[in-house]
Amino acid sequence: MAKSSKLKNKRLRLQLRATSLELEEVKEELDEFSNLFFSDFKDEIAYREKKKIDNLERALDEEPPAPEEDGEEEEEEETNPILQKLYRSIARVAHPDICKDEEIAEKFKEAAAAYADGDWVTLLVIAEDVGVDIPDLPPETLAKIEQSIGELGAQIEQFRSSIAYAWGEATDEEREMMRLNIWQIFGITDLDDFENFKKDLSTGS
Repeated sequence: MAKSSKLKNKRLRLQLRATSLELEEVKEELDEFSNLFFSDFKDEIAYREKKKIDNLERALDEEPPAPEEDGEEEEEEETNPILQKLYRSIARVAHPDICKDEEIAEKFKEAAAAYADGDWVTLLVIAEDVGVDIPDLPPETLAKIEQSIGELGAQIEQFRSSIAYAWGEATDEEREMMRLNIWQIFGITDLDDFENFKKDLSTGS
């Protein structure tokens, strides 16, 4: 294999790992920010849910929608031989019968699940983690990895563009401005009604 192809193999594997780790980091941040958001907007969320119930009750007299037809079943894809080879290489070093390190053995369980799902991303990252010598991958596999990197990047951007993430990163001053916009998103346009709802919540009525 040409030197440029070897370098591309290495670059894409490193890029895949870096993007996977970035996604993991963003998920942890989003969990933290979501907890903060739900705490700061617990009254607004409860108010929105009440409005949903009110709207549902008003819609009960309407004709229910027709049930959706089941789509065609997806055909099972054949196991990719490279994916299979990679999984077997992981098993040789991380299988619980071979490796007594619980952390590495846990990686084998993750690899088994990834292999069953055809999850290239997770399997390649685990292979790097357990020190498996990853072979040079053919162009079609590299194309799939590039596609996966793009999908992971899109997922990262989706998380970072969420309301909860923006709220978590905002300053106190920015949050005061954001709160009005979030009220609009939640459909809180009648402030008197919302204030009465909060009073009812506080009194338990």
